[in-house]
Amino acid sequence: RGAGRGAWVGNEAKQIQIRRRFQLLGMTVDGMRVWDIRRAIQVVRQECPRLQELRLRARSGAESIVLLASLYEQPVDVVIAPMINGGVDQQPSILNLTRSMPIEMLPVLVASRSRLFTATAKADAQFAAEATSSKDWKGKSIVFGD
Repeated sequence: RGAGRGAWVGNEAKQIQIRRRFQLLGMTVDGMRVWDIRRAIQVVRQECPRLQELRLRARSGAESIVLLASLYEQPVDVVIAPMINGGVDQQPSILNLTRSMPIEMLPVLVASRSRLFTATAKADAQFAAEATSSKDWKGKSIVFGD
């Protein structure tokens, strides 16, 4: 929605106007993108009931949105995200998300349900690396890029 080949055209003022329209409805563009990914997962599972493994692959810049979407559906087998340590500019615009949890916790939540592959080095995702390497960790694994 509004990304890739279907990107909304217009200058920066037009882009702001589009984002504000979503907020007037009590949602955000990124929130709707999470919904779009969730619906895609549901359709794939419905149309391909014998599917053995479902993988989600995020493109650069959409990692947080894909990670969030994977949390709201039945666990997928593998999530592939190029970077999981996005800065403030790469955080998704989801209402009250950072009030309820630090964004660094997102990969850990995903790894509790699905295997997560990332190009991020362990040193750059220290919180996730420490949480998943604990002896008490009962979730799946994060495979780092180093």
